[in-house]
Amino acid sequence: ENKMKELSKIMATALAMCSFAANQSAAENIKFEPQKTLVVYFSAGGNTARAANLIAQNLGAKIIELKPAQPYTNADLNYNDPKSRVSREHDDVSLRSVPLTNAKIPGWESYEAVFVGYPIWWHDAAWPIDEFIKNNDFNGKKVIPFCTVYSSGLENSDKNLAKKANGGEWLAGKCFGERPSEKEIKEWLAKF
Repeated sequence: ENKMKELSKIMATALAMCSFAANQSAAENIKFEPQKTLVVYFSAGGNTARAANLIAQNLGAKIIELKPAQPYTNADLNYNDPKSRVSREHDDVSLRSVPLTNAKIPGWESYEAVFVGYPIWWHDAAWPIDEFIKNNDFNGKKVIPFCTVYSSGLENSDKNLAKKANGGEWLAGKCFGERPSEKEIKEWLAKF
């Protein structure tokens, strides 16, 4: 009799978990309306730009590239040179505040879903994206981070950005390799 009670509890717990999982996946079934979806990205070498453009094309969404007021040159992006701009910014956190020419987005309040793209620098989101995150109110928006990376992974970049943001429902981020294919992008978008 005790075994039957224990089995009943296990079955009830399993059913509750299945029900919870079904509700979770249903809650993540997002419909992206083209006029209410925005893809915002910062790209250093073009890989994040490629991913952002594929996402925007597949969703019919508006796309905006975030541009540093002082653009990064190839020499600035030489991670192997300790005197390069990114190396100095990495070593000195006070240099990581990178003003953008377009941190505030026109018509921001009309977007319900915002894809935020960036490369990974030293295991975190490239810091030029921070200016955009800090300058916009994400309340009432679903935020979908994505990144491109040469050798590491997503790390905690999506969670770190969510902590810096003013509100929003931040979904788990997606990390693509150095050069994501259209097939990879479509398969990822199909999961929503």
